[in-house]
Amino acid sequence: MAFVSFQFPVFALVAIAALRICRPGIGKKFVLCLINIVFIFSFVSSPIEVIPFFAFIALGYFATLLAARFQYSVVVWPLILLIVAIFVWLKRYSIVMALPGLHFVFITVGLSYVLFRVLHLLIDVAQRAVRIPTLLDYFIYTTFFLTFVSGPIELYGSFAEQMRQPVIPMTRDTLDRGLRRTLIGYLYLLALAVPLASLNGVLRTAFYAAWNEHALLHATANYSAAASVYLVYLYINFVAYMDIVIGIGELAGFSLPENFNKPYNAANFVDLWNRWHITLSQWFKFYLFNPLLKAMAARWGSRDVTNYLGAAAYFVTFGVMGLWHGTTGVFVIYGLALGLGATINKLWQIVLTNRLGKDGYRTLGRRSWYQHLARSSTLAYFAIAVTCLWIAPTQVGMFANPIAWLCTVGAFVLLTLVGAILAMAQQYLVARQHAIAAAFNTIGSNAFIRRGFSLIDGQGDLVWNISMIFAVLLLSAAVYSFVPEIVYKGY
Repeated sequence: MAFVSFQFPVFALVAIAALRICRPGIGKKFVLCLINIVFIFSFVSSPIEVIPFFAFIALGYFATLLAARFQYSVVVWPLILLIVAIFVWLKRYSIVMALPGLHFVFITVGLSYVLFRVLHLLIDVAQRAVRIPTLLDYFIYTTFFLTFVSGPIELYGSFAEQMRQPVIPMTRDTLDRGLRRTLIGYLYLLALAVPLASLNGVLRTAFYAAWNEHALLHATANYSAAASVYLVYLYINFVAYMDIVIGIGELAGFSLPENFNKPYNAANFVDLWNRWHITLSQWFKFYLFNPLLKAMAARWGSRDVTNYLGAAAYFVTFGVMGLWHGTTGVFVIYGLALGLGATINKLWQIVLTNRLGKDGYRTLGRRSWYQHLARSSTLAYFAIAVTCLWIAPTQVGMFANPIAWLCTVGAFVLLTLVGAILAMAQQYLVARQHAIAAAFNTIGSNAFIRRGFSLIDGQGDLVWNISMIFAVLLLSAAVYSFVPEIVYKGY
């Protein structure tokens, strides 16, 4: 069920009404269970297609029961390895393609995010941090329709608490905020994601053509443009869908965690992942990075090497995060790129701190030119790394050519310089913000434009928001085939 189809808003409206009517308790749980099942079945054409998916969920619950019964160290690691191995087999990662698979089509949408919830519950139940949920509670948590496709990844404690508490009253403000958030998500998709996706397609075609003609400068320029446009598109695409599910969640009485916090203002590569796909980053921090660093520190820890162990833990964590994004060999490169970026970032901090001292490093970090270069180089590197998400499979082989690495380095340098220049221009505009505000006030004298801007500043009125919702849904239906799916749906 595509979010931009007419079916989803109707389904969401029915779900909101049903969840609002039900009081906390077993009745609401059964209603939400039914809603989740209907949503899952909207992705299949035959009941047999959901059997492996539900079997995986059942395995996760059985593993959680075992973890609650036995000692942590005895069963948890074998169970984790078993669940991950079955996940890799079901997703048909390249490494298991030689193994026999199932001889029928089955659903894998949402499986990656179910994996995170299952492992979270397994580990926390084994550590006695969370009480084992009932089968019904477990099922509605792992298959919650709003977070099923692409998150955000909400921890069980928060979800269970919301299920126990009375529903947030549907006040005029709640209705207004939920509608506005949903509307902004749809507008992002229609007004920004569609043209950005088309522009990226044109630029990548130009890049392939320039590369095949051995025009290195043109290839570098087109590659830089395609990479930067795709990075903007990836953000708009993902944040738009998050706005939609968070807005609908508020209308349904749920408070979902935010997944972004101004990632383009990230000071460095590690900071970027504290702002980009926040719930994914936090999950990896809690369940991979922290345990890994603790284990390495216990084995090799000393005051001199602790920071370097952190760099190694970053490499492993980000490498696994990259591998999670896809099943083919190109995502090994993506994982290595993410791991290398985080490791270099950490080592750079260690070296500068050793040479300049903590005070000297903080002083350097406050200088505007350093901040601009750090931010632009971070985004440039990330734009190059996410090439793995859009490069055509038939074109991957070009990067085995050493000349392609010159093109890549050239694109990184070009994007870093352009980014730094744009950052300085932004700083200049902020310094002149009073004059700019006066100009916008003049433009905003038009009532229709003023209402349009009110969507962003949070002052829109309810009737306007409802009217715009219907207009946007009609437009969505008209251009349905052109609106891109959420990128993270495939992960």
